[in-house]
Amino acid sequence: MHRSPILWIPFLILSASAQSETPEQKRSLLILPDINTDPNEGETFGILPVWMMKNVRGEVRRIYAPSLNYNEEAGVTGTFRLFDYPADEAEMKLIASVSQENNMRLVFDYVDREYAGSRYLIGGRIEYSQNGFARFYGVGPNTRVSAESNFSRDQLRMEATLGAYLFSKFRIDFSEKFRMVDVERGLLNELPDTRQAFRNVAGTTGAQVWTHEVALTFDGRNNGNMPSEGILAKLSGAFAINELFGQADYERVALDFRIFHSWGSPDKVTALRLNTEAVAGDNIPFFELSALGGSDTLRAYGADRITDRVRVLFNVEQRFIVHKRHVFGLDAEFEVSPFIDLGTVADDYGSLAFDDIKPVIGLGLRGLTRPDVVGSMDIGIGEEGVQVFLGLGYAF
Repeated sequence: MHRSPILWIPFLILSASAQSETPEQKRSLLILPDINTDPNEGETFGILPVWMMKNVRGEVRRIYAPSLNYNEEAGVTGTFRLFDYPADEAEMKLIASVSQENNMRLVFDYVDREYAGSRYLIGGRIEYSQNGFARFYGVGPNTRVSAESNFSRDQLRMEATLGAYLFSKFRIDFSEKFRMVDVERGLLNELPDTRQAFRNVAGTTGAQVWTHEVALTFDGRNNGNMPSEGILAKLSGAFAINELFGQADYERVALDFRIFHSWGSPDKVTALRLNTEAVAGDNIPFFELSALGGSDTLRAYGADRITDRVRVLFNVEQRFIVHKRHVFGLDAEFEVSPFIDLGTVADDYGSLAFDDIKPVIGLGLRGLTRPDVVGSMDIGIGEEGVQVFLGLGYAF
């Protein structure tokens, strides 16, 4: 059961009383509720103070967002978050989170799309996490809700990317990615253990994956985080080898295509995305298959709700800025965005079936502070009910 999102709105409005600003230092403080209704984790309640640091133009360039919350299964969780935007095309994220029961997460993520003002991109990510809420339903587009199982995904991820602009908006990237996953008993004792329920599925005993990827990207958007015009197209190919650090051997091809168009004003933006991915190989770990579900794909399903070798996804949303005001010491904008998500998975492209498409309709409520910060609440309705996702950033 998930708390109605309307209950979250008054807290956001009332939090204005906790705002303070030091003009000389350009800082703003918000005291917000930390309310999470993730479909895989259930209800989480806590407090989330947010410090925003602005430059002389009033743009948010750094955010500190620690939190303390409670979840019935994970217990008390303390989290430190730092989001830094040192330049228009650079961003850094640091997260450290520890729970009473099993869950923890340590993340460092950095990307600079115009490194030191040059035509090169550099990026990297290191993550160690334990997620005792992970789910697996089996492989295929029509797995039953009754097949739901739970496991703890304990993983180490390391990624490094180097890219170069061949032309003004056309870039080639090379990436090395390493992922080590241990599959353990999850936090939800009322659900079957994935290791037992799907013992014949590859990856349920864990695996190490080392992949090598090359990607071609055309990025004609007018802003990387809040685009109102332009096209983003990315074609990537990757392969994993059962050598050295790797224990899997497969290939992956993916295409991501996005269009953004404003209708006479940046306050009215249509956003569309077509995404498809295919993996081929033997004994591919289930957590490396193509999957749909979660806050950035099918927004009425939990993360990785449906899984197979091929996925196709279509998203469209109409973004309306309905209100602007100076609040919390910031120039804030409130956005309402009805959306539609359509997606399915299959064993191969020839097996894709219209009847297997999972439709989602929904509404996004967003708070924006330009040029980089988007706080979002997406409410999605699908065949399995209503889900609510809260977080930072657009789904696409």
